[in-house]
Amino acid sequence: MFFLLDGRARATIFSSEGKVVAYRDIRTGDIFGEMSAIDGAPRSASVVAATELQVGVLSAAQFETMVDGSKSFRWALLRYFSHQARSMTQRIFEFSTMLVRDRLILELLRLAGATDAQEGKFVIDPAPTHFDLAARISTHREAVSREMSLLTKRGLISKYSGSLHLHDVCGLRNNQSFQY
Repeated sequence: MFFLLDGRARATIFSSEGKVVAYRDIRTGDIFGEMSAIDGAPRSASVVAATELQVGVLSAAQFETMVDGSKSFRWALLRYFSHQARSMTQRIFEFSTMLVRDRLILELLRLAGATDAQEGKFVIDPAPTHFDLAARISTHREAVSREMSLLTKRGLISKYSGSLHLHDVCGLRNNQSFQY
């Protein structure tokens, strides 16, 4: 089991055809490898560093000792698993019900930390690549490029100095065909 002490990474699966599916971002303070530490099965995804990482390692035996010995650790782990299950359930719902544009806008709002914002301008720095966005929303780079171009032409987003600027959260939401 690993503790990300500093940096950013992504849990990713690569298909035999080369498609990349990004499951979740792993940020400072997050854990990974916990499923293998629990059940002894091989890893379910690859963890790819997005920045330089500092990682703490805990053996499966040490992990079991912590779980057995600390009620607060057990509850923190249960809350973590609940959060992960809810997050994956939400993503499956989005992949199953939303058009690419809707998934893209929702992901841009997530990356900007603007999912609850009603209005305003936000910056994503550094800007994600179209390939990265495609992996996050289960589509291909060309579809993301097409939608990003459309959002740029509408004046809702722009790229500047390596960052992505969201100019109008309300306008982005109004460009979604799917409303929660």
